[in-house]
Amino acid sequence: MSVQAVDGQAEPDLADVVAAVMGVDAGALTDEDGPATVAGWTSRKQIELIVTLEELYGVHLSHRDAFGARTLGTLRELLSAGERR
Repeated sequence: MSVQAVDGQAEPDLADVVAAVMGVDAGALTDEDGPATVAGWTSRKQIELIVTLEELYGVHLSHRDAFGARTLGTLRELLSAGERR
């Protein structure tokens, strides 16, 4: 699934977005997954993911929060508390 395919949804599932950006299967991701467990989750991909999440979910994540989020679960929490634009 590409990010473009996810973009067509009203508010896509976070695991689908992460999977699309990282190039992995969404069904294999858990809230504990992050750079330590997903081979393609690099700092460059983290930037791409944060930009994608901000655009898709209409939130603004601080630099500190965005780059401190090291798991899917942490990203989920940030999105719940994120400042909507």
